[in-house]
Amino acid sequence: MDKQSQIIYKLLSNISNALIYSNLWVALSAGSITIFIFVINNIAINYEIVIINISLTFLSYNYIYTVGNRTNPEKMEDHRKRWMDKNLIPAIILNILAVVYISIQLFSLNKIQWIIILVLSSLSILYLLPNKNHIGLRWLPGLKIVTISVSWAILIIPFGFYSELPTSALIIQSILVFLFVIALTIPFDLRDLHNDSIDLKTLPQIIGSKNAVRLSQLIFIIIGTLIILDSNELQNKIIHLLFTVISLLLVEKSNNRKINYYNFWIEGIPFFWLSVIFILGK
Repeated sequence: MDKQSQIIYKLLSNISNALIYSNLWVALSAGSITIFIFVINNIAINYEIVIINISLTFLSYNYIYTVGNRTNPEKMEDHRKRWMDKNLIPAIILNILAVVYISIQLFSLNKIQWIIILVLSSLSILYLLPNKNHIGLRWLPGLKIVTISVSWAILIIPFGFYSELPTSALIIQSILVFLFVIALTIPFDLRDLHNDSIDLKTLPQIIGSKNAVRLSQLIFIIIGTLIILDSNELQNKIIHLLFTVISLLLVEKSNNRKINYYNFWIEGIPFFWLSVIFILGK
């Protein structure tokens, strides 16, 4: 690798690390799914809702990782811990900006949305309580992946679309988002398989690694098929098919990979999918 290539590689690596370890990347994934729901329902994109969802996800994950770093630093991956310690001031500024934005937008939200924010905030706090005794939903058998998926489903569908969609559509699409996040989260349970206590009862622990991979792939196939069937344009159908296959391949290769394979490629599936739709779709 020549010097120029090394400089470019280092720059891209620093950018990807900043996105991942600041939790902007996972927040953009939540925003991408939100926009995707607007698109497939042929509803004009409400960017205020999208940014609120990004901000809430950003704050939630920063709370969880900050508490984890303070209470159980030995369980924090080294690269993330070093980045968090080195970039504390920029991280604080980003969190303040997210809080300010949400605070301003609160005045335009209705009571249902206020209640949803309260529920989601409570779930975030209960997911990982600030203590060293492993108290929180994250440590209860079987609840880790369910809590994450329920939180995303509530944030994306009822919060953003309760006044836009009929009740039946809200329920069905909430279930689909729940399942989609389950499929995205399974590879992370595979990543943590050798570090998680067997008492956590994660899906790979219960049904085995291979079956967990197959379950994630099955969910992607079901959701991808439904999206393809719902799409009217052939070009969009091809894009959805392509990304369904790419998702299957990424999950297939998700056992025993480097940490950023999960943090960037798996977590970025919604963002990449949506980006290609905007660039090449109709």
